[in-house]
Amino acid sequence: MEAIEHVAEQRIQYLTFEVCQEIYAIAILDLREIITFESATRIPMAPEAIRGLINLRGSAVPVIDLAIKFGKTQTPVSKRTCVIVLDSSSLNERGLIGILADQVCEVIELSKAEIEDAPDFGASVTSDYLKGLARVFDKFVPILDVDRFLSVEESAITHDSPSEIELEPKSDSEPVESPEDTVEKESKPRRSSKKKSKS
Repeated sequence: MEAIEHVAEQRIQYLTFEVCQEIYAIAILDLREIITFESATRIPMAPEAIRGLINLRGSAVPVIDLAIKFGKTQTPVSKRTCVIVLDSSSLNERGLIGILADQVCEVIELSKAEIEDAPDFGASVTSDYLKGLARVFDKFVPILDVDRFLSVEESAITHDSPSEIELEPKSDSEPVESPEDTVEKESKPRRSSKKKSKS
């Protein structure tokens, strides 16, 4: 009985970010890192929502413009524009994919009881792309389902992106700082923050 109650009270961390003045969230466990965005190398014949490829420490990472994906205009580039790099190993062999956002907001913790099923109407994103709606204060924040909001066509592009495409020179962009330094995690949750003192 106690074990069941413990599972019910378990809280999961989510990163919130802004796209077209609306707030969305993704599970921290899906996050690899966050970097600043300057430009991307276009992929010939790619869907419009594929902004292009970025050079991440020598690896080609496809970037999806969520604004276009959600039926809006292309995301304008500013000092706060960033790429949220996700671990998408379930979708393609490269294992990484980026989503373009206007800016990151904060990290929130939610229990299962604070997440409602996504409705078939009333959200700017189709419910097929959502894990649910989080109740944050007096607002609802859509939680994106990373494995589902990519279309079959986009999955094919990320899998078959031609390696011969000449990428722009690798930039020295540093990871974007975010609340609690959560963006610097390496896909696995930290079990302890204790540090051993040196004598």
